[in-house]
Amino acid sequence: MKKRILIAATATALAALALTGCTTNNTTTKSGTPSPSASSTPSTKADPASVNSACADGVQSIGASDKTTKASGCDFVDVLGSGNTLTLGDSRELTVEGSKNAITVSAATTITTVGSDNTIYYDGDEPKHTEMGSGNKVLPIAQKH
Repeated sequence: MKKRILIAATATALAALALTGCTTNNTTTKSGTPSPSASSTPSTKADPASVNSACADGVQSIGASDKTTKASGCDFVDVLGSGNTLTLGDSRELTVEGSKNAITVSAATTITTVGSDNTIYYDGDEPKHTEMGSGNKVLPIAQKH
């Protein structure tokens, strides 16, 4: 009996830990009723309205649109906005979710493009590129005009 209670308590604690750090992404319809989202987002994601959130715990999110930003290197950089002109330091992983961004990164191990019509220039070794969007270009900095 004690073994079953211990297993149930452990399972409950693990479930609670798994849910910690996520927030539900609900939007409100014109009628004022919330419409649930199928996904949840980690609480570490920066406010998309911010121009340049600081690198915190190796993660940086850049969310505002039509801005020019220079950012120091961060392990994981996520570009959410559109129409940005960005200069980034060294990054292990760069994810571009927005569209029509011009990004120069001094070095990156992997680049994932989810948005469309982004141009990313890199310096150093060619990063692994995963294309999930459309019309994105990842080019050596020597091809920058």
